[in-house]
Amino acid sequence: MNGLLNYPAGGNAGSGATSAFGHHWLGVPQPGCWVIPRRIFILAVWLLWGCGVGMTVSGSGQGVPKAQSLKFGWRAPLTFRVEETAERRGTTNKLLHTFSFTQTNGEYLLGWTDVKFLVVNGEPLNRIEQQKAVAPARSMFLANPPMRISVAGEFLGSLHTREAIEEINRQLDRAFPERPEGVRQFYKKMAENPEGQKLADMALSQRYWTTWVEAWEGLGLGTGKCVTNSSMASLGQQQFPVRCVFLNSGSPPHGSREVLLRFEQTASGKEVGRGLMAFLDGLSNAAGRKAEQPFPEITNATYFVSLEVQTDPSTLQPSWAKRTVRMAMDNPEAGKVDVHESYEFKFLWGDR
Repeated sequence: MNGLLNYPAGGNAGSGATSAFGHHWLGVPQPGCWVIPRRIFILAVWLLWGCGVGMTVSGSGQGVPKAQSLKFGWRAPLTFRVEETAERRGTTNKLLHTFSFTQTNGEYLLGWTDVKFLVVNGEPLNRIEQQKAVAPARSMFLANPPMRISVAGEFLGSLHTREAIEEINRQLDRAFPERPEGVRQFYKKMAENPEGQKLADMALSQRYWTTWVEAWEGLGLGTGKCVTNSSMASLGQQQFPVRCVFLNSGSPPHGSREVLLRFEQTASGKEVGRGLMAFLDGLSNAAGRKAEQPFPEITNATYFVSLEVQTDPSTLQPSWAKRTVRMAMDNPEAGKVDVHESYEFKFLWGDR
């Protein structure tokens, strides 16, 4: 079972129908954030959500009870659709992804072939002119690089990551020609830096593949069983305790061949705040620049992540999945920042 559980992409890319949902895998910041003092800090916080926080978790305590392990068993080629509903601060956005899943050179590739916006800021997009308005955001989604998946279901990275970041930067220029040059250069440096490419890969994995499959691969937890682990997590060199809960609720009322699984991870304290500060410093270095002013100190932080899935235990092909993130940060300048967002996925397999 994968031990790297991070934060998802988040945030809206702008106001109105043009790109209100457009928080692609790099977590595009709102244009309004660019005029806030210490905008690099604000941008870094958005990228924190977009690229995830590298929480490496090592077990120390009671292990998960052994039962029949869940195994990855997708078969290529596949074409399937996923309806994604994103909710953040009372705003609902919904889109329909079309994915292809193919095998090449001893591994799989999972990539976008189409995306359609269904709802933006709670408003259904039923008219042709509305779909034209979201075309820039659609282009950014389609620029996402294919995800590389091992035959065992492990995320291996993405294909042509640098080129994908550069293309998204160009799409942002078309959608937001007035954006500051510093932000444009930030993405450019991210594309050129291998560490920046890794952060982009992390975001792509965590929002989609980890939630859908990788977090559950190899899990051995009997029906009706729940176990709580005390573990250690690290952000860079900063370590702190985390509480992990695993639950297998068994078969749902409708879908007897599937199982309902849930994972929760919680951490809080000054050490988490220091870890986030280290992450922001590393992000700035990965982008090849230093902030005009030091980042405001994060004196305390709490995070909660839950993953849920309804899936076929013989293949780990899900019919439903959800990722929920809650995070609170305290810093002397901005006060308390509290974010709650969720991503729900409904799978349309067609021939399954």
